[in-house]
Amino acid sequence: MKTYIRNVLCLICSTFLFVACNNTDDVEGIFTRSVWVWKGNFKVPHWKSTKFTPILTQEQAQDLMAHTGEYRISFREDGSIVGKGSFTTFTGHWRADGKERTFYCDITPATTPVGLDKLFIESLKQVQYYRGDQRYVQLFFSDKQTYLFISSAQ
Repeated sequence: MKTYIRNVLCLICSTFLFVACNNTDDVEGIFTRSVWVWKGNFKVPHWKSTKFTPILTQEQAQDLMAHTGEYRISFREDGSIVGKGSFTTFTGHWRADGKERTFYCDITPATTPVGLDKLFIESLKQVQYYRGDQRYVQLFFSDKQTYLFISSAQ
């Protein structure tokens, strides 16, 4: 009888364990609870790799470091996006699918971007996938090897 009760309890507990498993990201929890800061663009050999190579030129990397925190993005729960570079701001709309980890944004700069602002905005427009959490996000281009790295400003 004890074995039967133990087996039933194990079955009930394991059912709750499997019901609680979810392979879908909390998109709002990841994107909307922070202001994001651009840290650079990188390349990986494949989507799951953690080995990355910076792809900004030395001049671009130095410029980005000199303006740390100026390149910001805010994803809002209503699907709008606002951001800024060193010399321009932008607005638009975004959406993400937590199951497929796809991402899309349509942004319009307030002025014609140049230099690093242009690279930042053009990179955002190429994003199709994401990977990350509330601390950092990798926004991947269609090749799933090139990505824009953003981290939480908080």
